[in-house]
Amino acid sequence: MKKIAILLVLIIFYASNTWAQKIEAQVKEEVELMSVLARLAGYEEYGVDYARGYTADIDSVLGKFRSHEAVEMMKLFSEKYGLGYDRVMSIALQIECRGDNIVKLDTGKKSISPIGQKETHEFLSALNDFYRTSRFNDFFNTHTDIYELGLQVFNDSVMAHFDQEWYTRFYGTPPAEQFRIIIGFTNGPCNYGPSRKLTGQPKEVFAIMNYAVDDNERPIFYKKVVETVVHEFCHSFTKIKGDTEKALEKSGKALQEYTYFSMRRQAYSTWRNILEESLVRAATICYLIDHDYDEKDIRNAIIEQVDRNFFWMPELVQTLRYYESHRKKYPTFTSFYPEIIRFFDRYVADVEKEIQKALK
Repeated sequence: MKKIAILLVLIIFYASNTWAQKIEAQVKEEVELMSVLARLAGYEEYGVDYARGYTADIDSVLGKFRSHEAVEMMKLFSEKYGLGYDRVMSIALQIECRGDNIVKLDTGKKSISPIGQKETHEFLSALNDFYRTSRFNDFFNTHTDIYELGLQVFNDSVMAHFDQEWYTRFYGTPPAEQFRIIIGFTNGPCNYGPSRKLTGQPKEVFAIMNYAVDDNERPIFYKKVVETVVHEFCHSFTKIKGDTEKALEKSGKALQEYTYFSMRRQAYSTWRNILEESLVRAATICYLIDHDYDEKDIRNAIIEQVDRNFFWMPELVQTLRYYESHRKKYPTFTSFYPEIIRFFDRYVADVEKEIQKALK
């Protein structure tokens, strides 16, 4: 009886510390619909022809609807709300195609973010009209072969090299959110990491990946895409809050001051964004090291971060490697935060010393 009890404890422990999710890439009609609308409305990031034949089909079949009310509203939202890039994908995750209707999902809010409540009602009406008039569902179903091939190549080229169990091993805790990967066939060169929280359901974190084909219309997904997927999901484990936030505020504000303009250009507008992004990028490099990537690739990954003005990246990676080699002392990433706080405090103190020397 005692052996059975011990066995049950071990099973429960193992189950709670392993990755319970099986992530597979998907295609979503709502993502394609919003991407097409953005393309027709002239959004540059959705106007790139990486998908070649597929985007040519969009232009030839759906291009005649460029003056549709839904497209005009997308132009208005771009000017009024700065709609573009990941915000377009965020809208796609707040709606659902149900038969001939497009409905707003229950997010606990009356409006579709970032647009207002009154405009939400008007946009849904226009969107439904576009969906039916353009026969978008027919267009979507006609291209099933493209979607299926894209998913197959992505799974073979990327998911086969994606170690989903690494997150629990590295961070010491299973994810609280549900992770989803979607191929955005009209996303041009961009990848997006939006999230959503539907009423009564766990939060979902999405990696919406771009799509491209070669001269033979064969999908192209390089191994480096694995880094992007790893990066996007690391965000779920790297939230600076509570006492940790208070302890990191001083050094975080200093780093923001040192890198203000370059970080703003990368859409990192707060010191918290900068520190969370730093930890995500350093953890992604640890993933490369843990999976025996070529030393040249790892070196280039670190140099890329320095080039993006994350000047502290080499030292931060060393700090996280120390964490990995002392897991008995630091069983979870959260338990290591005191050392992370000390790292950023020391880094800022050293920079300030050099600044003071320069002022003498």
